[in-house]
Amino acid sequence: MQNVGGVWLMGNLTDSPFLIALMQGASSLPFFLVSLPAGALADLIDRRLLMVLTLFWMAIAALVLGVLTYTGGVSPSGLLWLTFMLGMGNAMYTPAWQSSVPEIAGRDELPKAVALSGVGYNIARVVGPAIGGLAIASIGISATFILNGVSFLGMIWVTYQWKRVPPARHTPSEHVFSAIRSGIRYAKHSPLLQSVLIRSGSFVFCASALWALLPVVARTRLNLGAAGYGTLVGCLGAGSLIAAVILPRFSRKFSIDARLIVSGFAFSIATFVLAFSNSFYAICGALVIGGFGWLTTMVGVNVAAQSAVPLWVQARALSLYVLVSQGGLAIGSFFWGSIASNLTDRGALAISGIGLLGGIVTGLKWPLHQVKEYDTTMVSEWREPETSQPLDPNDGPVLVTVDYNIDPARAEAFTLAMHDIHTLRRRDGAIRWELFQDVAKPGRYFEVFLVESWAEHVRQHARVTKADVPIRQRAREFHVGETSPAVSHLMFKKA
Repeated sequence: MQNVGGVWLMGNLTDSPFLIALMQGASSLPFFLVSLPAGALADLIDRRLLMVLTLFWMAIAALVLGVLTYTGGVSPSGLLWLTFMLGMGNAMYTPAWQSSVPEIAGRDELPKAVALSGVGYNIARVVGPAIGGLAIASIGISATFILNGVSFLGMIWVTYQWKRVPPARHTPSEHVFSAIRSGIRYAKHSPLLQSVLIRSGSFVFCASALWALLPVVARTRLNLGAAGYGTLVGCLGAGSLIAAVILPRFSRKFSIDARLIVSGFAFSIATFVLAFSNSFYAICGALVIGGFGWLTTMVGVNVAAQSAVPLWVQARALSLYVLVSQGGLAIGSFFWGSIASNLTDRGALAISGIGLLGGIVTGLKWPLHQVKEYDTTMVSEWREPETSQPLDPNDGPVLVTVDYNIDPARAEAFTLAMHDIHTLRRRDGAIRWELFQDVAKPGRYFEVFLVESWAEHVRQHARVTKADVPIRQRAREFHVGETSPAVSHLMFKKA
């Protein structure tokens, strides 16, 4: 309802396709700006409290917009600013909510839980725009905004009633900026999460043209009113709802990569029809297909994002996913709005459709099928070493050495196995990692890595997952001798 009302109000205030397209950007840009801090906060503090506070923020922004619209005090810049404020609240809320889904449902039920969440969202996208269009026509745009603000009270009550049990913490707490750095570091050294982000970003950037330019097509080419535009958006929602219903069976028969090929092709069809057709009914039919493609893609990459990371970094990883997807919508809105202003909306949509077809190829280089077997359950196999004196968690940096003795004939295979160890160490906390060979003893190797503090080193060992265990065991198997590789911890002392 908010989206229909906001876009339609901007259409009443200006005829500029660029400013109308910026409405999508104003609601998506905040995700690009605050997703990382939001994800860090959701991993560090009570998610329920964060969700309640951000819902209050969005309620106030919607009510202020409703009052200003009622009094005639809203301008294009004011509408964009308040839409941006609503987006800020949504950007802070989303990582906390999405990282709560696995906590509520568990890993085994995660795909169904994400799909069910999509069902609720897309029922709202079918009903909401239709109600919004009728509300605008009958009681005015301001009443639509006020109704949206009041609706947040129900969400606040439901969230407050959630009896969440926070997971027990056995390691020192991180600070926000340290948590942001560790989240970025994890993504930098997690090929699987990188594949999720690339697949999501390439699709959303091209798909944003349809979302940004649909109101332009509705007004200028189809000559529709608010109710007609609401019907078009509702068709996207209806297609998404159909996808949510058939997705469980679809998921059992086809791999995630196959599903993303089908869904990307479906959304490209909708984009091409919107580019070249002047028929309201043909566009409605195409948008149903597009809605199917949209939800199938977004559920697929969302489940992959949540399955590719362990609990300790889940909200931060999801904030990166949200940053890429919503940032793609925001940047895409600016880009496609500019193309439409300088070319035509038809040209912008046609280029977008070609991009969507090209984006399907990204699945060959960045596949996601390995997510299904990737077990992110955390395990603890580390005993804190004995120290001559108590250590302050903030002491550091800490230099860790691991002394391997191997068969020199297996040196090449050992070096390859240690490349995977390098990825794990850097992903989980090391700021530097090196492998050294003893020049006097060809079979002696030293793994050396640096961690910024003792607390971070403790957290590093608590971040080991079941998927990591075979990689660590494979490297250890090269070590010869009755004892395990000798490990030393060296604390930095300023001279």
